[in-house]
Amino acid sequence: MKFLKEAFREKDKKSLYTLSFTLAAAVLVLILAGTVFNGTPKSRGEPIVPPAEILRINGEQEYAESLEHKLEEILSSVAGAGEVKVMVTLRMSAERVLARETNTSLSTISENDGAGGTRESKTHTENESVVRGRSADEPFVLSERSPVVEGVIIIAKGGDDIHVKDALTRAAFTVLGIDAHRVQVLKMK
Repeated sequence: MKFLKEAFREKDKKSLYTLSFTLAAAVLVLILAGTVFNGTPKSRGEPIVPPAEILRINGEQEYAESLEHKLEEILSSVAGAGEVKVMVTLRMSAERVLARETNTSLSTISENDGAGGTRESKTHTENESVVRGRSADEPFVLSERSPVVEGVIIIAKGGDDIHVKDALTRAAFTVLGIDAHRVQVLKMK
């Protein structure tokens, strides 16, 4: 700040304050733009799968199968786990929040009749439409939420070992963002 004061000297205080205000406003705009375009940070309960991947998956069943396959791959690498099978159940489907535009019009008509009476009519109209993206066919998506994982069953050859069971449980609830009681580890026959 000292070098800025020297650069602008005392006679240019107005320029210094203008520059400071402009920089503060620019930082605020960048922070707000980052929040709007990147969405909020992932909250507990949202699987760690990028939204772009969700768009490639056509339905909840395919999404669950994709999670199961990824979990089987990674969990079978845990020491002592051996072969691993995974089943994932979903509580809610994927959700897309679309940008909407609302046009509101209000009109008031006042009429006077011959007897000195006044009549007033009010009309309120609201039209809502989905905002379109770059192409007219694509809606502008404000945010996307992955389906929420309800529970996981992990069946592993080493599922009877308490250390393996603990490691598999911790890995599953960490990756999926669910509570530990929603993960069940069993021994494979």
